[in-house]
Amino acid sequence: GRIDQLTDCYTLLSRSGFRQASELSVAQTDIAEREQALAWLKDWIDQARVRARGAYPDTVDYAAAGIEPATFLAASDLYAVLSAW
Repeated sequence: GRIDQLTDCYTLLSRSGFRQASELSVAQTDIAEREQALAWLKDWIDQARVRARGAYPDTVDYAAAGIEPATFLAASDLYAVLSAW
């Protein structure tokens, strides 16, 4: 639930480095923790997409929604890692 810390890690590493660190971390968590994190991330991503809807159906404006693109990418990348387990 600490999206700011997730973003900090994401910006300190390369995208592939973040993915590798995520995979190592996820491997050390139990199923309940992974499921909880997966549900939280899905909810956060869904809400971010709603807040960032642009003027046209297929557009997004993260800046107008107050969401840093790196934050959305970090959440999306971690969600992808968690989903793979």
